[in-house]
Amino acid sequence: MKFDKNFVTDVTQLIKSGLVENSLQKERISICEDCDDYVGMWIGGEYNPETGGYGVWTPRVECKHCGCNMPWKTKFKAASCPLKKW
Repeated sequence: MKFDKNFVTDVTQLIKSGLVENSLQKERISICEDCDDYVGMWIGGEYNPETGGYGVWTPRVECKHCGCNMPWKTKFKAASCPLKKW
């Protein structure tokens, strides 16, 4: 997989900035959840005919505007909303 140089630089800067307190991360997510650009979906969970059951469903929530996984992005001090909501 090939990444854009800016993407790698941006992610490195986020990680180096450290993590915010849990309360701030929850506040950011709450703002995202009220935004029209926030998309939630479930991925996985395919039917397995051998067991007769379904696989594990995983939540995936991201911003339509920036494409970021918001539960991950909102944890970092250097992160910001591209719409300047937080």
